[in-house]
Amino acid sequence: RVRAIEVKNYNLEHNEARLLDELERQITSRVNNLPQGSTQEIVLDVRGRGYEEEFLKQIVKDIQERLVNVYPDIPVTLLRW
Repeated sequence: RVRAIEVKNYNLEHNEARLLDELERQITSRVNNLPQGSTQEIVLDVRGRGYEEEFLKQIVKDIQERLVNVYPDIPVTLLRW
């Protein structure tokens, strides 16, 4: 069984739209090309950025909403200090 982990390190304050576009493209491609039963998750590297907790919760929500038709409830982990 394959477990695909997509790690992203973006400036979320200025590049959220680009991040969402890229994640949708990559996750869709993997859903179509990975073996049946494979799982995917996203890791956002937010170390040292000083983002507020509510901002990060909204980003995670935005990602999950954007991908709901591709990969419902995709796990999103925040990599912090």
